[in-house]
Amino acid sequence: MLLKRIKKNYLIIFILFLIFSAQIIYSKVLFEIDDDVENSDELEAAIDLSPTQAANLLEKLDEEEEPESLKIDDVLKNIKLQNPISFDIGEEIVFSVKYGIINVGNAVFRVSRAATNFYKRPALMITSDAQTNSFFDAVYRVRDRIVSYVDTEKLISYKYIKVQREGGKKINELIRYKYPNKIAVRYRSKLKKDKINHNKTTFELKEAIFDPFAALYYLRTLNFKVGDTVKIPVSSSTDQYELNIKILKLEKLNTKIGKIDCYKLRPVLLKEGIFLHKGDMDIWVTADNRKIPVKMQGQMLFGSITATIERYRDKQ
Repeated sequence: MLLKRIKKNYLIIFILFLIFSAQIIYSKVLFEIDDDVENSDELEAAIDLSPTQAANLLEKLDEEEEPESLKIDDVLKNIKLQNPISFDIGEEIVFSVKYGIINVGNAVFRVSRAATNFYKRPALMITSDAQTNSFFDAVYRVRDRIVSYVDTEKLISYKYIKVQREGGKKINELIRYKYPNKIAVRYRSKLKKDKINHNKTTFELKEAIFDPFAALYYLRTLNFKVGDTVKIPVSSSTDQYELNIKILKLEKLNTKIGKIDCYKLRPVLLKEGIFLHKGDMDIWVTADNRKIPVKMQGQMLFGSITATIERYRDKQ
């Protein structure tokens, strides 16, 4: 099922999630309710909205009052940042995405201050917006948005929203990580062939976790050198993985923001049969304290797809 689902995903979003995928090491589903779930009216309304509007509506789900007694100090103390956070509010990275030599669209990563706190702690809102260009819209129109709410100091995930508008398919997903209760709640809606399915799942949390997008930003705080393997606990859907990223070599890349020394990284895909190919996906980040992602490249069944940096802004 997962292989079939990935085959139908559009190339831009495939890049983002392939970065963070690895072997599932722990996942325990407590209960699952299909279709007739709480908040189904809001979930259904969000299906017909634009990615930004749908994400804004999903943000309001599962926002019960957090009692003062709910503390997450024990969770946070296990997360170690090896370097101070090098990115700031207002950081923006713009990528151009090509399939072979054909430009198919762009993606933009942004860091903002979250409007609300979580467990009395301030948070960051990190977003990704991906879209096809006007030429490729006629072939397969994509408008996707990812929103990741993370702790300002430890970068663990508090809330994760994914909105996909790809061809005739519409998918909305919200995951709320409730560390004091040791659970996470996932809402998911999917429209396909005029049929809408709503789903709510609650699953156990084993530890502090990073959603697929937050993991990239946590990686930017770590120390590594050529030959190292970095391990990050990652959550996507109801699965929890240990992501292994191998540091392959140091290269100098000629980019739109200059000629820069970069680390070439590769996720180690530990389980066969999950992906379209043998697991070839490379990422380049700058070899300085900022570790800015400047290039991502993955092999598809026919050719390769590459996202390269076009513009970078470090802060507001």
